[in-house]
Order: sequence, then C-alpha cells, then structure tokens
Amino acid sequence: MLGLFDVVGWAGGAVVAVAYVLVSTRRVNADEPLFQGLNILGAAMLGVASLHQNAMPSAGWNLVWVLIGLHSLATGIARRQRPDRRAYSPSPQESFESIDRPEPTGQVAVS
Repeated sequence: MLGLFDVVGWAGGAVVAVAYVLVSTRRVNADEPLFQGLNILGAAMLGVASLHQNAMPSAGWNLVWVLIGLHSLATGIARRQRPDRRAYSPSPQESFESIDRPEPTGQVAVS
C-alpha cells in the first residue's frame, strides 16, 4: 500500500511530466509562469518524497531544480514588469550584415 510520501512523490513526478508535455507540444512557453510554477511544485513534491525516503542525492537535486525554477520565475516576472527593457538579440544573419566592410574596388592586394 502506498504511503502519503509515496503519493506525493508520484504526484510530483506527474506534475513535472505535465509541464514537459505542455512545453513540448508548444501549449506554453518555457518562460511562462505556468511552466515554471509546475516545475517548482513538482520538484518540491519529489524533494519531499526523496527526503522521506532518505534519498539525499535526489532530494538535493530537486532542491536545485526548485531554486532554478524560482530564479527563472522571478526574472521572468521582473522582465514582464519592464517591457521597455527587453533585450534585442539579432539573428546571426543580421549580425553579419551589420558589419562595416569596405566597398570592393576590384583591386587585389599583394604582399
């Protein structure tokens, strides 16, 4: 029979799997609060179950997962509050096209 912590662990794994499916099927973006929240919740649940089972490596990595999710959630919220400060990242083609190059003269340089 499953105990409470087993149920919490299985449910946490399901929450993380749902988050992954939502991103993989492009129903949500990875930077959306829903995705980050599901990851945080699922990792916390898995971490609690791991602690109860005395599985310290798993508990530790789930704590790291929670911290990463919290950081991503906080930076995403901060970014949404300052829409005028969004970073522009040019595509590689745009970056290449913006390089100042001398006009071709038809002459060949000989050294």
